[in-house]
Amino acid sequence: MEFISLTPDSIRLLPKIKEFLSRHSITWRTGYGADETLDGFKVDGYPAMWVIDRQGVIRWNRDSELKGIQIGNTIKSLIDE
Repeated sequence: MEFISLTPDSIRLLPKIKEFLSRHSITWRTGYGADETLDGFKVDGYPAMWVIDRQGVIRWNRDSELKGIQIGNTIKSLIDE
């Protein structure tokens, strides 16, 4: 399992991004300047989350939650696969 953060902030903000990540003990990979990717996911607010399986299929997002599907159950089922 891997966690990834994406931000639309550009490389010029990298020192501030690194300071934020350090202050909040965020140690997983973080991609900056990810506007195109975030647009592709139709992000309209933050934070936004997805669970994506090994084949690249989105298995959970905020819409799933609205349908009553809990993120923990989705992650557990993927671990069990």
